[in-house]
Amino acid sequence: MPEQNRDNRKQMTGNGPSSPRSALTILLPAALGMALIVWAWRWLLAIGLLLTIGGLWKYFQAKQQEHLEQLNEIFYQILQEHQGRVTTLDFAIAANITGLEAQKYLQERAGEFGADFEVNTSGGIVYCFSSVKVSGWDSSESPELKQLSGISADSAAKVPRSLNQSQLADRFGVHAGTIRNHRSKPDFIAWSRTKDPAGIAWTYSPDTKEFLPIQNG
Repeated sequence: MPEQNRDNRKQMTGNGPSSPRSALTILLPAALGMALIVWAWRWLLAIGLLLTIGGLWKYFQAKQQEHLEQLNEIFYQILQEHQGRVTTLDFAIAANITGLEAQKYLQERAGEFGADFEVNTSGGIVYCFSSVKVSGWDSSESPELKQLSGISADSAAKVPRSLNQSQLADRFGVHAGTIRNHRSKPDFIAWSRTKDPAGIAWTYSPDTKEFLPIQNG
């Protein structure tokens, strides 16, 4: 009987160390697997976020390009219908955009094509694109547009397309406050013509806070 007890104790002593080793054999790979999953998940999340941002950027870029192409199409259509003359209001209505967006677009095109400016009977600014060439239409072939070009290329090159208040004051040789006091008066166009060294009349745009030369009319 004592010998049997000793054998049982030996058997228990021999089996004791095997239990922790078995647990480590199971837990260690599981822990490494979890750590690998967490590490990979962070990278996958970062990559997914970058791909999402890149996709959104490309989408908005494509939308902006599509919108610009639509504006260009409407712009050239209006030029053909009105012999190269377009107002901010006409373009805003035709393109279904705000007045500020229409004015910004027309000013960019005016700078690109060297357009002239007029003031219509209602006091609005008319952009005169007398040198614009589009597919199927050449403005230089239009007799009406030829009559609009009252200034030679050399003299037009000397006239800035727009000036701020300080720049116009320097051109007129007066104080900036004088420009500020006269810009909202009904006779500002006639007054500016008398002050301009080249005899050019100017009009004030409250939206852009700039002064535009009236080279025709």
